[in-house]
Amino acid sequence: MKARDFSLEVYNELLTRVINSGCKVIPLKEYLSQKELQETFVILRHDVDRRPENALRMAEMESLLGICSTYYFRLTRNTFRPDIIRRVEALGHEIGYHYEVMDRAKGDMEKAGHIFRSELARLRSVADIHTVCMHGNPFSPWDNRAFWQQYSWTQFELKGEAYLSINDPELYYSTDTGRGGTDPDTT
Repeated sequence: MKARDFSLEVYNELLTRVINSGCKVIPLKEYLSQKELQETFVILRHDVDRRPENALRMAEMESLLGICSTYYFRLTRNTFRPDIIRRVEALGHEIGYHYEVMDRAKGDMEKAGHIFRSELARLRSVADIHTVCMHGNPFSPWDNRAFWQQYSWTQFELKGEAYLSINDPELYYSTDTGRGGTDPDTT
């Protein structure tokens, strides 16, 4: 199997191909607002799990290409970097909350609600937040999306959740989670 190249140079080539194809790249909040979407578009999102410095480099490159995407930041010690989050937002990108409250609350829904409110407020003290995206943990018995069985995004003045708010079977989803990628020929 050929090794996959996750360098910024290859990412730049991918984005350039997307732009040259005529597809518009949009953040999730724009899709959820349904502001006259083109027939072909790409919702580009990044989950910032560990290295916010790398996210900033990607955001700078996207900005130079005229692309606006969504960056979901976790509120962990190494990832919650207000200076970087502000810079990414200043480049024109959407900032979102990458929540993991069911994991942190060990399945306690009430405690998860308190954590969510607190962390969302903390992130909103740094950036304008319209959407959220759950953080997946394959080693946890709790699915963070379960939080929405008791709560609604309108309670938190949100437009939606990245996994749960997109219900269009016509949209193709591709990921590089775990740097594995999705091969459209095998899905």
